[in-house]
Amino acid sequence: MHPIFLVATLLATTTTRTEYGVPVITAASEREAFVALGRATAEDRLWQMELARRTFRGEMAEILGPSAAASDTETLRTAYTDEELGSQIRRLSSSGREAFEAYAEGVNQAITIMDRTNSLPAGYADNGFKPRPWTPLDSASIAVGMAKRFGGGGAGEIRNYLAYRYLAAGNRPPGQTLDILDDLLWQKAPESIPTLDPVDDKSDRGAALFPATSRATTEAHLAALPTATVPELLPGVRLANMDRQSKLAETLAVVYKTGSYAIVVHKNRSLSGENLLLSGPQMGHSVPSVVYEVRIDSPTLRVQGITVPGVPQVVVGNTPSFAWGLTTAVADTTDVFVNPAREGKYETDSQWLDFNRVTRVVRVKGEADRSVDRLTTKFGPVVVQSATGQAAYSLRASYAGRELEGFDHMLAMQRLSGVRAVLKYAQKLPLGFNLFAADREDIGYAYCGLMPQRSQLVDPRFPTPGHAKYDWRGVTPLARQIQVLNPKNGLLVNWNNKPTEWFPNLDTPAWGEIFRNELLVRALPSGRLAQADMIAAISRIAQQDEETQRRFLPAFLRETQLSTKTGDALSQVEDTLRESSVGDATYRRAVDRLREKLFIPTTGNFLQADFFRMAVQPSVIWRALNGKTKVNYLGDRNSRQLIREVLADVEKQQPLAPSNLSRFNYGLGADNPRSTGRGTFIHIISQGREWSGQSVLGPGNAATGAHATDQVELVRDWKFKPMMPWQK
Repeated sequence: MHPIFLVATLLATTTTRTEYGVPVITAASEREAFVALGRATAEDRLWQMELARRTFRGEMAEILGPSAAASDTETLRTAYTDEELGSQIRRLSSSGREAFEAYAEGVNQAITIMDRTNSLPAGYADNGFKPRPWTPLDSASIAVGMAKRFGGGGAGEIRNYLAYRYLAAGNRPPGQTLDILDDLLWQKAPESIPTLDPVDDKSDRGAALFPATSRATTEAHLAALPTATVPELLPGVRLANMDRQSKLAETLAVVYKTGSYAIVVHKNRSLSGENLLLSGPQMGHSVPSVVYEVRIDSPTLRVQGITVPGVPQVVVGNTPSFAWGLTTAVADTTDVFVNPAREGKYETDSQWLDFNRVTRVVRVKGEADRSVDRLTTKFGPVVVQSATGQAAYSLRASYAGRELEGFDHMLAMQRLSGVRAVLKYAQKLPLGFNLFAADREDIGYAYCGLMPQRSQLVDPRFPTPGHAKYDWRGVTPLARQIQVLNPKNGLLVNWNNKPTEWFPNLDTPAWGEIFRNELLVRALPSGRLAQADMIAAISRIAQQDEETQRRFLPAFLRETQLSTKTGDALSQVEDTLRESSVGDATYRRAVDRLREKLFIPTTGNFLQADFFRMAVQPSVIWRALNGKTKVNYLGDRNSRQLIREVLADVEKQQPLAPSNLSRFNYGLGADNPRSTGRGTFIHIISQGREWSGQSVLGPGNAATGAHATDQVELVRDWKFKPMMPWQK
């Protein structure tokens, strides 16, 4: 046995801790394992769990006061009721229900002990209350919130329609508004690197799922939509993205951020002759961490990896049979439907129906309670009511009501025998994830989630009219078509990029010629790979700020005078990736100014700086600069002239101080490592004749005490702790 671990040998349920405070649960049954998991998690993270359940149940203002009321209101306008969550729990398998119930039992055991011994986390006394008993509904609310944030995608139609209304109001020449939208909301970019090499792509290339959209279809679709003003639509953009909830969650060390990368190497491509998997979920960097590391060893479930505090499941990890990782899929699985609406009713297919109205209360510390109405149509919760167009805009997700089913399937997946079984099972997963897996013989990948089968009358970039002829024709499990076992080049690399060369952006323009996975692919050497190569690659991308630098920086340097302050700063950029610098800040300012000078004369500024930056992605800037767009944004200038103008503008501005925006929030001052592209948790598994694994979770596995910051030095030095080996 590995010398650093205390391993339980008793048949009764026991929980021991590794030297880094990771609970090692040995149990006689799954039920007892989840009781122990709930108890251990509460011992280490109870206050964080309290904040999480209140965030996702709309109860933060009760303890924080008016500052949290906007987040609670936003949450309750779309969140499930307790009855709806309870219905999802009841539909779980018996083992899935048992996991939620047993976990709650364990949490309550810990609460009882801490209350009796006056050892509750300080947050309770500081805020003047004691914890109420934990319930499966609390875990379910966190699980659903996490599922929507990481496994959902889309809902950009209101943002895009807002852009259309703004551009159309500018009285542009006929056709130019839609040409601009085609530039900003492009569908395909063959240059963007996919996860699947084209030689491994056995899918039908998406003809059935993604019928081509013509200009005539777009024009007819837009003509079918109601009028709306920009001020009416803006709140819907924020609500669809849950902006206020996300910002509050970030301050509370509650799950808020999406991202993640993965590298999988087949044994024929690895130096060791073993299959390798590296997974780095990017969920933010906070104190304590938003995730929690654990190991379970029971007769029917043997797994180790990370959970989200409050949720009874390992979401990324390994079993004795295989290791797996997940990254967010960025698939457009949520649409906005729009219906005529007035006087508490909405119209669909010539019928006027009542909104389903659920009224709930936001309790606000120090102020009167506030009531919040959740209005729903047959399509989902209403996020915008337009008085101008007399219309209601509703969110419809392909996985709605099935979020916990996804957790149920993930639990069942952890009992499977290896990669081949996992790939077959991936078709059951309703949420949008890139799933990577490796065992001793095979590696594999599946693009999971349910893709709506949209009407050919619809341009998927804009809200869908809420009538039968525009409605979905069903949903399709993407993993049936988009997966691979043992790719021919022996390598799988993903950083939330598109799955295949032909996969479209639909309503969210993300995958373009410039996308961050290019950094990760370029950081890996050709030929056979070792674990050290994988670590070097993720270390490189974590210290690099801009995937745009390879394009724009050489163009800037070609036109600048090195004797100027701007030229001097830009010349230092590539040499200062490991440290925040004036060069980095100057480079960002130059890109922002290039975006403004290139697009604002044609598009306007979209009223808000953040919305303008969101609308004009780096890929669009690069294409416009090189004359590859439908609209000529350069006008009578050439690209070199424009860049010289940009640099002259930057030179006239005040000098910039060094930027420190990408430091970890570990409270370590100037010694904090950079966090641009680092995983919250990273694990590396080697699957060969001998199993080995290593991981790191900064700053530590506990919220307080010795294990709160004991992994900081590992994080800083890009080192890892050994994971407990599996005994046969």
